[in-house]
Amino acid sequence: MIEVKDEKIEDMTDLLVEFCEKFSGWEGAVAKLGRLSPAQMRTIGVIGRNRNLRMKDIAEKMELTTGTVTVMVDRLQEMGLVERCRNEMDRRSYRIVLSSKGEEYFQRHSQKQRELVKRLALKLNDDEQDNLIGFLGRFLEAL
Repeated sequence: MIEVKDEKIEDMTDLLVEFCEKFSGWEGAVAKLGRLSPAQMRTIGVIGRNRNLRMKDIAEKMELTTGTVTVMVDRLQEMGLVERCRNEMDRRSYRIVLSSKGEEYFQRHSQKQRELVKRLALKLNDDEQDNLIGFLGRFLEAL
């Protein structure tokens, strides 16, 4: 078993928390450009990356209750960003899909994310970029 020194845990915690806070702030600023809340943009991102999800699937991916997601999707539908489509596999449920307007928001936001990641990646050499990809993959698996 690998041991991690307490001071390294503190350093990693501080850096990861600060990174998450800054990234979240950046995400919020980008969402506001489209006149959306960060939560609304996150919902559009989950739907756009995964396609054809049921309300339950969205809630699981966002780690929220189905009720919370239903309210969010209702609002996004009112804004013309998502649509409910009957689920052909289970006629009792609906799939949530991006409308053409929602797809535009998703694509613009994804492009801004790629631009940010490219700007950050330019600070790393090829080996460091590969290491980062590996580390992030392992972190996601551990979560």
